[in-house]
Amino acid sequence: MKFSTLKRGGLLLLVLLVSTSLLAACGFGVPATDYPVEQQGEGAGSLTIVNNTADVTVCYVYVSPSTTEAWGNDQLGQDNRVEPGQSFTITGIPEGKYDLRANDCDNYEITVKSNVRITAEGLTWTLASD
Repeated sequence: MKFSTLKRGGLLLLVLLVSTSLLAACGFGVPATDYPVEQQGEGAGSLTIVNNTADVTVCYVYVSPSTTEAWGNDQLGQDNRVEPGQSFTITGIPEGKYDLRANDCDNYEITVKSNVRITAEGLTWTLASD
């Protein structure tokens, strides 16, 4: 009796481990990575957004590698805004070429800048009124 219960439990554990491994290998249960990927140390750059507009608050900033079609997630987060006259810095961006998009608080596009290089020295992106 003890042997069959142990055997059944071991088989169940084996099936569970194999299923979990297969799901992980297929990408299920593994969190997706949105750009930019947080990176520390050498090769990590930053983006400073300077809002020099007269009356537009930036509530959403999207940073996407120039080679991708999707924008990914907002990089400011729901608790941050860049009011006129203020700046905000996003850190831990891997060096490379990116497309940048700033949106107002209604998520309407303010401006887009394409194919800009972010290096370890960082990049300052100044938004100005037309």
